[in-house]
Amino acid sequence: MNRKPSRLTIWESHAKLPLMACILKLHPSLLCTIALLLCIPGCQSPQREAPRTVSSAWQEPPSQPAEVPASSSLVPPQLATSSVASDSGSIAIVNGVPVSRESFVSALIEAHGLPQLEQLVALEVSTQAAERAGFVVSQSDIEDEYFRSLDRLLGDEDKSKSKALRSEAGEALLKEVLASRNLSHGTYMLIMERNACLRKLALRNVRLEDDAVRVQYSRMYGERVQVRHIQVLQRSELDKVVAEHASGVDFPTLAVKYSANRDSAERLGMLEPFSADDPEVPRLLRKAAFDMSVGDPAKPVFADGWYHFMKLERKIPASEVTFEEVRSDVEDKLRDRLLDVEMQRLYASLMREADIQVMEPGLQERFYERYGQVTSDADTSESGAGSGPGK
Repeated sequence: MNRKPSRLTIWESHAKLPLMACILKLHPSLLCTIALLLCIPGCQSPQREAPRTVSSAWQEPPSQPAEVPASSSLVPPQLATSSVASDSGSIAIVNGVPVSRESFVSALIEAHGLPQLEQLVALEVSTQAAERAGFVVSQSDIEDEYFRSLDRLLGDEDKSKSKALRSEAGEALLKEVLASRNLSHGTYMLIMERNACLRKLALRNVRLEDDAVRVQYSRMYGERVQVRHIQVLQRSELDKVVAEHASGVDFPTLAVKYSANRDSAERLGMLEPFSADDPEVPRLLRKAAFDMSVGDPAKPVFADGWYHFMKLERKIPASEVTFEEVRSDVEDKLRDRLLDVEMQRLYASLMREADIQVMEPGLQERFYERYGQVTSDADTSESGAGSGPGK
């Protein structure tokens, strides 16, 4: 049957749109996240709609560099004097035999083309929307987004350090996270540019109400707990996590390896502190966390359609600081929280309305299989697959 591209709704995550939400609202009826921090479009579970800040994380192990035999001769470009070296169709020469550029590009598209295309499409949609609204996204805006992501990746750790030292620590942690996801720094910067566009758009729609500010104050300065958790969709995945933890694998390693919650996985399983009445954390998770004591073994919890393996890290007593003393900081935190939600809403809306047509044959079928397309006979045209306007 002929295939014709339609208006495609691209959900993250994960999530996520992984826009780095601090605390997850894990109700299955919400959008997948982005969080993350990494915000990788298209990594969703095929079995249920994932929550706003949760994605089916990429669980492919990072690729390992191939070992080069001692006898191999790696010839620097300036020393490659074979007559075939000048062949513009070659990407390398092996014992005088050229490796074609075409086969190299085909292999790259097969291995990495789809996620890279998803990032480029997401960036283009966001950039067009910012331009239509009259916004200019500068290099400074992108750098601000990058350093904001490092700060959120570190959380409350090393708050006493200087900005330069925190940035250095954040970049070291980010390097580990990207390696675990087999992502390049260049791809991450595409995400930062996209988020910078979405932030400009979202700021127009965020308003701080006094009641909401006071609720945020309670979340930040009332009695709270902080936990590490690993979130998975299937019971079999939970059993695997529990078994590996019992065998001695530490919690942070398992969180990075298995958790579908990209935001907390990228912080080694750590969630932001939450209160007993925080509406953005499922009720069963809140209850389980407040019932635990520091030092208790990690325990599994089933909440809102997801399995969680959770360990209490600390209990934080209520602060005596007054509302007026910290109002400015509370407003900043609330604004960030609301911006996360609005950026995700805008992203989903923009992707829903976009006319996306994939022209590369090696990616077209995979892209449409993942995101859906119009396949009915009434919607196909005589000109063949992929020829329709997508409207």
